[in-house]
Amino acid sequence: KIRTYLDARRMIGTRVEVTGPVYLEVAVQATVKAFTGQNRARLTQSIIAALNAFFDPLAGGPDAAGWPFGRDVYRLEVLQKIAATPGVDHVISMDLIPAGCDPQCGNICLKPTWLVTPGSHQIEVQ
Repeated sequence: KIRTYLDARRMIGTRVEVTGPVYLEVAVQATVKAFTGQNRARLTQSIIAALNAFFDPLAGGPDAAGWPFGRDVYRLEVLQKIAATPGVDHVISMDLIPAGCDPQCGNICLKPTWLVTPGSHQIEVQ
C-alpha cells in the first residue's frame, strides 16, 4: 500500500524502494538489589515486564510511542527503567546483549532502518 501510494506521487526518473525494518533483539543481564521484604520472584517478573515494554517496537521507546527507527539503545535509559521498578533499591550490575553478540556494558548502536525488540532477559534479584 505504501509503495503504491508513493509510486503514484514520485517524480519521473526516480525510483521508490520500500522495505521493512530489521529487528535487533536486545536482552538485559542484570543483578539487582531489592528493598527488604520484597518478593524476589514477583520483582523479577516486574523488571522483565518493564524491559519488555521499553523494548517493544510498536509501543515502547523513550516516549512510549514506539521505538524510533535507528535510535540507539542507551545503557543509562535501561538502568533507569530497572531502577524505577517498584521494589528495586539499586542496580548492582547490568549488561546489554544484542542478538548474536557477547554482553556489553556500553550503548548499542542501530542502523537507520533497525528497530529493537525484547530478548530473553536474565535478571537476578538479591
